[in-house]
Amino acid sequence: MTDSYEYLTRLNPSPREQRHQRRVRFDPVQRVIDVTSYSLHLDEARNGVALLDWLLQIAMKGWCSPQLLHDLVWELEDACERVFGKNLQGVYCPWGEPRVVDWRQGTTRAARLQAGNMTKRQPREAR
Repeated sequence: MTDSYEYLTRLNPSPREQRHQRRVRFDPVQRVIDVTSYSLHLDEARNGVALLDWLLQIAMKGWCSPQLLHDLVWELEDACERVFGKNLQGVYCPWGEPRVVDWRQGTTRAARLQAGNMTKRQPREAR
């Protein structure tokens, strides 16, 4: 039975296994998502802004494909489910509420926006 199961698994790998074959993988011990050797240390993705910054950095790489971004989002989704028991949106911005995310503890808390932390609107550059 094991041999036939392994054979069928190789013929029909799960979505997670397919992502791993395409080199997108979550390492729960290191708390890292590796994308073709470009790593997001989730301890540094403490809020939606930091996570978006990293996603945009990946998206702008010449080697990044739409499939790779798709895999990355689903690997993040699975990582959130494993660590927090919630989906990606539920961890970083449930109902549009910004959160501070602690991957080491597996906890989140409401973010407090302060006037000193907000970015001022910059004047447009002359064209």
